[in-house]
Amino acid sequence: MISGEQEAEWVFWGVTTDSPVAGHPLLVLKVGGGSTEFILGERGFIHFRRSFPLGTVRLLEILRPSDPPSADDLVRCRRWLKEFFCRAVRPKLQPPLGSFCGRTLKLVGTGGAAATLARLHVGMIGQAAEPLSAHPLTAQQVSAQVERLWALPLAQRVKLVGLSAQKADVILPGAAIFEALMEDFAFDELAVSANGMRYGALIASAEALGHGASLGCDGSQRPLFGASLWPPQHDKAPKPPPHT
Repeated sequence: MISGEQEAEWVFWGVTTDSPVAGHPLLVLKVGGGSTEFILGERGFIHFRRSFPLGTVRLLEILRPSDPPSADDLVRCRRWLKEFFCRAVRPKLQPPLGSFCGRTLKLVGTGGAAATLARLHVGMIGQAAEPLSAHPLTAQQVSAQVERLWALPLAQRVKLVGLSAQKADVILPGAAIFEALMEDFAFDELAVSANGMRYGALIASAEALGHGASLGCDGSQRPLFGASLWPPQHDKAPKPPPHT
């Protein structure tokens, strides 16, 4: 078993190798079955990391929507998430987010729920010719996917291009979690990265073995970032400039 801190480091490091989002301050969201990981950082430095008991399977068990979900089911889900973000997430996340006030902070989703949203958005099955991060979703597009998914019975959701049968139930709360975050913190766009924990773990292993280069997400060879940036630093992170 790896620690939550190490998992967050690998997730963040993997995402920062994805060229469309590399070099930007990032809020990375990894939605899992039992919890959701929030990671805030830039340039290899993690400023904030926290796991909340908010996962797709957990939320599905709490809400137990009908099949097909009713309009009231979606209203109840959105209300539950709004209350959870207000009570549990905002008090922890808002202070570190304030350090980036006035700067462009990119929201990046990684993991199964985020990848499914991206594939549904562009109608893809399996691996795309372009990285998932090349297809960001606007807040309106995320909400449109939520409305679409929550209006369909399971038997119809499994037929959607880009949605696997294994994700057809948990995508309901998964999509709603991203919608709730974007609404609560006023994010206009969601980028999606396939370079998550496994990719970060591979890079860490290559660094430990002293390899000088790795394959980028486009298949090209790139230099690794070096011991000065791996693992992501927590105690010597450069402070963002004060907001004026």
